[in-house]
Amino acid sequence: MSKHIISRTSMCQKIIILFLISFKLCFSQHDSFQILEDKDLEVIFSKDRSSIRFKDSDKKYLNGQKKIINVDDSRSIVSFIDGYPNGKWIIEDKNGIVICISNYENGKKEGKDIYYYANGNIKLIANYANGIQEGKQEMYYYSGVYGGEFFCKNGVKHGVETWYKEISGKVFKTSYFINGKEVDSLKYKNILE
Repeated sequence: MSKHIISRTSMCQKIIILFLISFKLCFSQHDSFQILEDKDLEVIFSKDRSSIRFKDSDKKYLNGQKKIINVDDSRSIVSFIDGYPNGKWIIEDKNGIVICISNYENGKKEGKDIYYYANGNIKLIANYANGIQEGKQEMYYYSGVYGGEFFCKNGVKHGVETWYKEISGKVFKTSYFINGKEVDSLKYKNILE
């Protein structure tokens, strides 16, 4: 049934669906890791899942730069201080092509996450503050053309979401969100005033 629905959607809708799927995949945390030089790692998430910490097989917190094999065979290069990722977290696919660069402070995402297509063009720029998505989030087409943006507040969509056509650059969809819930434009404007 879903195959039939997708085949009837417009090209722009298909692109949005792909963006949303890749967005969800990009932001999902890996719950299982394996270190190249060691056995399984213990991954410790904070209750709100905004921070992450690692222990080695001897139950010692990781320190220094480590290479990690993720469950999907991608590889991460991460620097740790007392088990917390600190600095750049670089993810490469199994062929060594960079697919993501994130920044961490004390185990929490901070600043920009930049995700890349296999051709090297930017796919997504996500902004974080204290481990939570905040501010403008940007999506790009495979060609490198700007595809759209939305805004987050406290980790949920909040504000205007706008999608652009790849060829013309014209807006083809605008949505409005308040605390993660989509609302109509009139209600959105009334709340902001």
